[in-house]
Amino acid sequence: MEEEALRGVQWQTYGETVLNPYACAFVALMAILLLALPRRFALLPCVAVALYITNMQRIVIADLDFFMLRIMVLIAFLRIVARAEYRGLHLTGIDYLVFSLSGVIIITRTALLQTTGIFINRLGCTFDLLGMYFTVRILVRSFDDIGIFIKGIILMSLPLAFFMTLEQITGINRFSALGGVPEAAFVRGGRIRSQGAFSHPILAGTFGASSLALAAGLLLQNTRSRLMALTGIAAATIITIMSASSGPIITYLAAVAGFCAWPMRRYLKPIVWSCIAFVALLQLVMKANVWWLITRFKIVSGSTGSHRAMLLDAFFERFDEWWLIGTPSSGHWGWGLEDVTNMFVRMGIDAGLAGLLLFLAIIFFCFKSVGRSIRASAQLPGNQKLLWALGVYLFSHVISFMGVSYFSQMPFFYYTTIALISSVDSPEFKKNYSQ
Repeated sequence: MEEEALRGVQWQTYGETVLNPYACAFVALMAILLLALPRRFALLPCVAVALYITNMQRIVIADLDFFMLRIMVLIAFLRIVARAEYRGLHLTGIDYLVFSLSGVIIITRTALLQTTGIFINRLGCTFDLLGMYFTVRILVRSFDDIGIFIKGIILMSLPLAFFMTLEQITGINRFSALGGVPEAAFVRGGRIRSQGAFSHPILAGTFGASSLALAAGLLLQNTRSRLMALTGIAAATIITIMSASSGPIITYLAAVAGFCAWPMRRYLKPIVWSCIAFVALLQLVMKANVWWLITRFKIVSGSTGSHRAMLLDAFFERFDEWWLIGTPSSGHWGWGLEDVTNMFVRMGIDAGLAGLLLFLAIIFFCFKSVGRSIRASAQLPGNQKLLWALGVYLFSHVISFMGVSYFSQMPFFYYTTIALISSVDSPEFKKNYSQ
């Protein structure tokens, strides 16, 4: 399948140091900015590296793999310790769930495969999760900080939108000069699928589609930033379209639907339960499982909804195989099913039922946290709308999880999402906000 094929392009030099001089110079500049900038701007260099440098650029030391974003997180950790910026941090319930998920990720995969290599690999994954997550938790302390983060994403999305459009027109990916992506644009069904610096067009489109929520939230919160917000909405739309993928378009529409639900926010709980009951009813009356409905959403040619539905069928049918500590591979489940195009399935395969439940619990309590924070900000409608936008941002990721499992740069943006939501519900955020 195409996702695995492009993963192969990304990881074909696994275990080897790969440093493009241009990428190295860019990362060095971003590292200097990370150390020098004031706290509220310090997260932006990490965003720049996530958007413009692929994970193929890496330094390998004694089997320890440091791709560029991981190095940036390490530098951020050193900055936070040196400046004691961690002081005043109070752990939230979501923080403890993230800690728990990290532990399960290490234990299950290591117990399953029982090799030193997989243990080191899981330590690296855990470092990414905790490092990216707590970098945001520590550096973001107010609504102003969130606004700066959103504006940074918008400004850095503009070159990406331009180069993805150029890729669509010329069939050449200019980011190939930085290494990690092919020069020739990916083509499927006779249509170019732009990917920019991302490892797959779906990932690039998913970034654009989900960032719509942030730009729209800025527009609703602060009319003084209207031009900036409208620019962000335009960039998000262009990136989504240029990826030429059904999943990102569905994610984009989900973000639009999320904002349309704002007037009905007081009735959101019965609406959600009604939707769950409706899905359960469909499962009872349909001949096929309800998730086969995703095969109906064929927005662009070449969509593989049937593959995703068959993957879910196999996932539930083989529950006894993966529930305890996961399973080494899903390749034997059926033809092409080694390509795990579902984040929930990916979590079950990698971390068993415990990991999947913790993953779901983080999402559930993040939504609860957004609702709680919105109610606490009843006197400030602008901030309420920004908080709603964070909820829509998370909702966009959840919808995209049904069609892709995150890898390469995209985990950074998901970890950022849950960290932002945890931050707004933390005591230190509320204390600074009330001053």
